Amino acid sequence: MSTRSDRDWMYKRLDHGYLSTTYHASVKGFLDVAFSNEATVDGDYIRCPCFKCKNMYYKTRGDVELHLLQNGFTPNYTTWWAHGERNTISQHEEESSNPMQDPMEDDDDDVNGCTQMLMDVMEELSNPTAK
Repeated sequence: MSTRSDRDWMYKRLDHGYLSTTYHASVKGFLDVAFSNEATVDGDYIRCPCFKCKNMYYKTRGDVELHLLQNGFTPNYTTWWAHGERNTISQHEEESSNPMQDPMEDDDDDVNGCTQMLMDVMEELSNPTAK
């Protein structure tokens, strides 16, 4: 599991409609790697790379495992940039070097500016005097 070329398991969650035992074991291996990297662990939390969270939310080991088993990985996450892995040709190289950068910034799935709108509302709520 140490090389990027053998990560096809990440997108083979189901086997004939059932959770793949290889996938489940590999998810546990991923979690071992992710939680061994102190630079990307925040207390007991890491970014959740599941299809729904898309590395935007921090979750506990148990929650990340459950999310990955239920939802699978976010598409094209074969370089684990949010979990400390670096790749010179990665599209996420800038994000991995700047942990405060918004992972949604380059998201092409933004429907009618909803992401920016939500971020604006969150900023207003966290700083009510700034208007």
